[in-house]
Amino acid sequence: MKRSMTEAVRGSIEDCEYAVDYLDAIGKKYKESEKAEGVALLSKFNSSQYDGNGNIREHIMGVLELGAKLNSLDFGISKKVMVAHILNTLPPSFSQMTVSYNTQKESWTPDELISNCVQEEERLRREKGKSVNFVQKGKQGQQQKGKKKQPYLGPQGVCKRKCLLLLQSLVLPILKDLPTQNLNLFSATSVRKMDT
Repeated sequence: MKRSMTEAVRGSIEDCEYAVDYLDAIGKKYKESEKAEGVALLSKFNSSQYDGNGNIREHIMGVLELGAKLNSLDFGISKKVMVAHILNTLPPSFSQMTVSYNTQKESWTPDELISNCVQEEERLRREKGKSVNFVQKGKQGQQQKGKKKQPYLGPQGVCKRKCLLLLQSLVLPILKDLPTQNLNLFSATSVRKMDT
């Protein structure tokens, strides 16, 4: 056994009479702090979120696995807390199911949670499939037949056009009420020409 180890490892471990004791001594050198491991797992447990990518069953089972590891380190996370936490990690599209859970008197087991979430995921996929819009993009640079390409006016050009339209809507009704000899300087056709 000693021959397969590096000199640094071999020199740091005390000689033991039995191989079992020697393996225990090696294990003590490589043992991580349970507190540090627990804190890292708890951080991962608290930051877990389901983003809609992948399978919801795998997400729930992953969070349950983290909870089981935390329980093995005596963190004492109950199944009720795990179910509530998992429901909080779901996106807003699952809010209907979360409300349903919160209004019921009894709590779900993790198995019931998985079953209900998978059913909800399937329902959401079916609904999403019904509301798909078909969009087709032609080749770049080609115009559709019969449509004139509008020049880009930029933010200032758009503002000028809106101002002219506003001016037309406000001034033209007033000008219609004036006698015709006063319209020579500012006629409706000249206002329309200013628009273009």
